[in-house]
Amino acid sequence: QAVDHFGTLTYTSDGNAVNIVSGANDNNGTAIGGEIDFSPDWVWIKRRNAGNNHQVFDTIRGQNVLVPNENGNQSDYSSYFQFLSSSNGFRLPATSANMNANGGTFVAWNWLAGGGSSVTNNDGSIASTVSANTTAGFSIVKATSPSSGTWTVGHGLGATPDFVIQKYLASSSRWT
Repeated sequence: QAVDHFGTLTYTSDGNAVNIVSGANDNNGTAIGGEIDFSPDWVWIKRRNAGNNHQVFDTIRGQNVLVPNENGNQSDYSSYFQFLSSSNGFRLPATSANMNANGGTFVAWNWLAGGGSSVTNNDGSIASTVSANTTAGFSIVKATSPSSGTWTVGHGLGATPDFVIQKYLASSSRWT
């Protein structure tokens, strides 16, 4: 089933700390929309009723946010976002205009990779850290690239990926 590997959750925020969990209610007693049957490894949040930035988190990088509509470095968002290892969702511990603002309506797209676990992968010319879901054909990969030359990175999927998104974490480089 799709809800076993990917799912969308929708919510309206009052700006207070809240767990956004499939099948639960928000702080106002309103049901969280959508359904997922897993603890997500990759979460992409977007405010729907204002033009705020997108926010992307994954279990390999922890509570560091990437903003796909900008070219900036990753930033520590541990005060604003937390993965919940034992539930079908995540926690927003503080107010954030981008994902937990009073009166904000939000959508969170959630993917299951390796179920919170990662492994070292030496299939490429450089080592990588991989959290992979071979059933869904989805993986999260982190690697440190050499300063020059050509290199390859293992992804843990066992087949050539059809689509790859790349972002240098410590650089204001573009997404590719």
